[in-house]
Amino acid sequence: MSMPRQTLNKLTDRVVRSLTIKETPYKVADGAGLSISVRPTGKFWVFQYRHQGKRSTVNIGRYPEIKLSHAREIRDQLRSMSRHNEDPQNYKKGSNGDLLFSHCTEEFYSIYAKDKSDATLYNTRRYLDDGLLPKIGDMPMHKITAKDLSSAVLHINSEQGASFAKRVAQFMARIGAYSESQGYVNHNPAASIMTFTRDSLPKVAIKSQPAITNPRELGDLLRFIDTVQGKTGFVLRMLSMLFTRPGEMASMRWDTIDLEEMEWHYVSSKDPEIQVVTKMPRQAVEIIDYQKNKKREGDIYVFPAQKPGHHLHKTSISEPLRNNGFKGRAVPHGFRATARTILVERLRWPVELVEMQLGHSVKDYNGRAYNRTHYIEDRADMLQQWADYLERIKAGEDPKQVEKEIRNEGHQKGYRQK
Repeated sequence: MSMPRQTLNKLTDRVVRSLTIKETPYKVADGAGLSISVRPTGKFWVFQYRHQGKRSTVNIGRYPEIKLSHAREIRDQLRSMSRHNEDPQNYKKGSNGDLLFSHCTEEFYSIYAKDKSDATLYNTRRYLDDGLLPKIGDMPMHKITAKDLSSAVLHINSEQGASFAKRVAQFMARIGAYSESQGYVNHNPAASIMTFTRDSLPKVAIKSQPAITNPRELGDLLRFIDTVQGKTGFVLRMLSMLFTRPGEMASMRWDTIDLEEMEWHYVSSKDPEIQVVTKMPRQAVEIIDYQKNKKREGDIYVFPAQKPGHHLHKTSISEPLRNNGFKGRAVPHGFRATARTILVERLRWPVELVEMQLGHSVKDYNGRAYNRTHYIEDRADMLQQWADYLERIKAGEDPKQVEKEIRNEGHQKGYRQK
């Protein structure tokens, strides 16, 4: 049985030039496996194929550095390799057969990207495409030295600043470790890059996110959020109750939620090693139930974007606050500082429980990190009490009286609030 003939050369130079970079990545096919991937960081040629029954992708390079005609030539070479049962990934090797750093990077990225949000992947591609790959992407992996990497970091620092360079260095270390684990190199050349970065680059001043910690002003903010329509308003309300990072909330998936147990399981976007399990208060479950009734066929995200397969972008969550009198006073990320301050200082909850709920690594007296389910029932009580507190101050009750009543409730699963 003959395979259906694939349509070739659908694109033109004019069409490729006119493709608009958008907030959400998308692809446009040229045919026979070749597509142009339009990302917030630029336009990139990719070739998709099957080898030994497995679907895979070769990242050919960036447009306009690689023109349409050149991308098609490379596609034809890759198709020829595939027809001769040779994995097109080997195209990424140099002319003498050396494995290039760019190949190791894309192989690492294909694994890294599987459980990451759109926002995380957007930033990751910036660090790779605008920082790392232009400097050392074409170097054979086994010939890269620590000096090559430190020189690249210094150049990136001079071009894009210390904060960007430090994030690039983090990926250098991870890609080097991955390459060593796969046997591509005998020793990770980036093993000492973080020490070099810490000692050689200027310290980056950490700018605190604006946050409201005055209960009366918080009531004003919550009343405003109730006027925000649609999914954006729901995400803001969820952030106020669960105080996760905005990207984590925006990318909440249906397969991470257990409605029977009122639980949400997710990975910290700041540290992938931290697995978080959080109970959800009654008010949050009501929002999830509402979204479930509105769920479209094929939706994987609780707060989906208009484009299928994508979630609400975290930047759109900030716009209502920024455009309605809260600029410089409150941002979605600021709910984390709001909750931490009021829960600890006014409602007298133990700081360890609040830190665990924030997705931070918390250690016991022996220096061992608590696992993701430690004190989950205590945290459930804390979150329900917090959601009730928000509801009451939003309704205009006197914050001091509400706080006094909460503190007087006494024991909370072994913790006494004074």
